[in-house]
Amino acid sequence: MELHDQFVSIFPEIVENMKEFFPPKEEFPKEASNYLIKMVEHNVPDGKHYRGMTVVNTFLTLSNQRDPKSIRGALILGWCLEFYHAFRYVADDVVEGSKTRRGRSCWHQLVGMIGINDSFTLEGFVFQLLKKYFSKHPHYLELVELFLDSGFCSELGRTLSQSTIDYKTQKPIFSKYSDNYFQKMIRLKTSIVAFYLPIALGITLAADKATNLDSLEHQEKLNEAKRVMLQLGEYYIIKEEIVNNFSDQNANDNSDIDIQMGACSWLIVTAIKHSNEEQIQKLKDNYGKHNQKSTHIVKQIYNQLSLVQIYQELEQKIFNSITHSLDNLKYNPKEIFSILLNQIFYRKN
Repeated sequence: MELHDQFVSIFPEIVENMKEFFPPKEEFPKEASNYLIKMVEHNVPDGKHYRGMTVVNTFLTLSNQRDPKSIRGALILGWCLEFYHAFRYVADDVVEGSKTRRGRSCWHQLVGMIGINDSFTLEGFVFQLLKKYFSKHPHYLELVELFLDSGFCSELGRTLSQSTIDYKTQKPIFSKYSDNYFQKMIRLKTSIVAFYLPIALGITLAADKATNLDSLEHQEKLNEAKRVMLQLGEYYIIKEEIVNNFSDQNANDNSDIDIQMGACSWLIVTAIKHSNEEQIQKLKDNYGKHNQKSTHIVKQIYNQLSLVQIYQELEQKIFNSITHSLDNLKYNPKEIFSILLNQIFYRKN
């Protein structure tokens, strides 16, 4: 069986075993447990599983353990990460008012504002799964801390994201839309939790029992991985914006939501840098407004500025920079990063 097929096939078993997390039925009605299982099945299993599979591939690249038990552990840890990102997606969709996720209705569109509570439940499931499957693992504490620390970084990044909007007037603070601010925000909000965390989990799971995770060598391995994945995460977000805004196949609600919420995006930062005074004024008058007319005006300016062409010139520079970093790795094998780089670089939709 292909590795990804193994990954998908183990999910129903994980869901079935999750039922033991619920209190006895006299304390927790069956309809409530059925509701939560339905919630998990709606929000967790779909998608391309890049992050979960990155955990598995990193483990298999670094570890000599190929026995079924070890591989199963890597597959389960990959699903813990998929649960973790599902928790964040469900919450984000409520906050942003999104309508679809992965081609399906967002969970809150089906159940209402209880979706916020359900997102917290998904987060709780992550740590219940970690306890169930890894509590006897020699590096259990480090695995838990990786989730906690990465999640905290993401929340700090969200603070930076939200602070680009004046909370009293709800108007964008254009003075904060800069390359430097965007980079700091994305690295904290997205790159660590979505790109570094999968690699770090795989590295930690692959470390043998005798490995001191406080050792200089192990810390250098993680630090090197972080440097590469911060670059890769920023690249992914920029490309995601281009695909969402300019691909006929993938142009979607997300591009409109970013504009209407006044998000600090690569597109608006780059547009400001290349706009004349008239275009700047139009952006200030229309960015962060919740109507389609204003959204259309902002998109018109994006097209006038040929942001796709600017991106294409930048993309090759980013790709070359990351490739250079991979060619100069000291502590990690190149292949655990190159798979992700190629998946992003050659992505068309």
